[in-house]
Amino acid sequence: MLKRFLRVVTLSGILASTSGLQAETTPEVIQGKITTSRTLSAGREYLLRGAVFVESGATLTIEPGTRIYGEQATRGTLVIAQGGKINASGTAQAPIVMTSDQPVGKQQRGQWGGLIICGRAPINTGTAFGEGDTGQYGGTNPHDNSGVLRYVRVEYAGIEFSPDNELNGIAFQGVGDSTVVQYCQVHFNQDDAFEWFGGTVNAKYLVATGARDDSFDWTDGWTGKGQFWVAQQRGDDADNGFECDNRATNNDLLPRSNPTVYNVTLIGDPKGPESGTGLLLRAGTAGTLRNSIVMGFNRSGLNVDQTPTLTQVTSGALANLTFRRVGDGGAGAVRQELPVHRNSKRRLFSMSYFLASTVALNTA
Repeated sequence: MLKRFLRVVTLSGILASTSGLQAETTPEVIQGKITTSRTLSAGREYLLRGAVFVESGATLTIEPGTRIYGEQATRGTLVIAQGGKINASGTAQAPIVMTSDQPVGKQQRGQWGGLIICGRAPINTGTAFGEGDTGQYGGTNPHDNSGVLRYVRVEYAGIEFSPDNELNGIAFQGVGDSTVVQYCQVHFNQDDAFEWFGGTVNAKYLVATGARDDSFDWTDGWTGKGQFWVAQQRGDDADNGFECDNRATNNDLLPRSNPTVYNVTLIGDPKGPESGTGLLLRAGTAGTLRNSIVMGFNRSGLNVDQTPTLTQVTSGALANLTFRRVGDGGAGAVRQELPVHRNSKRRLFSMSYFLASTVALNTA
């Protein structure tokens, strides 16, 4: 576990260096709809002006090392529409960076939109329309393919389109499991870092740093897999490590959120005024969470909320969570203790600063 943790932290270090749009740089402006396939090369810089949609039938290829800026004045955003694809395959030495157009020293959360991917995989509302008018998503194809994200960093995104309507750093909206998502980071986002709205897409090696809201969030029937995730909060403004829902307005709507997630490290900021709950499981979500560390949250380490969610616990559909104390607790408490795994002798603790670990095999 420690070796895997260090491996992902090293990834964070590789991806975390930043630079804004240089005064002497004249980037190529991209705006409107991309209806035919095109390539963005590492030899140029690009500026997203307004919401840019990659339409059905088109593929946007982004070469390793390419830098893309979201224009703050026009709420620049990149949206991959249903049937469109993104082929963003960076490398550890040359990641693809999507960032704010503001100069170094003036970059902060919420200065542009972010990356939104809309697919045709199942969601539990059938179809839906994305936040910030980012288009329709959802369908009947669990194996839908929206392309590749590999070694991609999205930073300083999450601009507010209207009160309480902010974009996530990377949003997976009904995305299918033929889409590849590996080695991605969201840094200093105004809303959630990563969010899954239904779909079946899998994701490995994710890093969320400094998100103002939740680090990882799922809802609306996500049934994919995740492994090797790290989140580190900044206590100046942060919410939960995980915020996990099925459907807020109908907790038992099907398909139910039921992902399998292994090898997660969630680090809150106990010295700051924010940084709420490590794992907030609610609204009827199911799931399997294994081999994870959760520590440093101010409100609670684990909160299992609402009767339909507790029903998932007692039925075994929300399972494989055990807890072992590693430090002094805070004021928060676990609302509902989960059963100890049958192969574990560890007991549960109601506390806000803890190590979450399980005895499951280290595979997903």
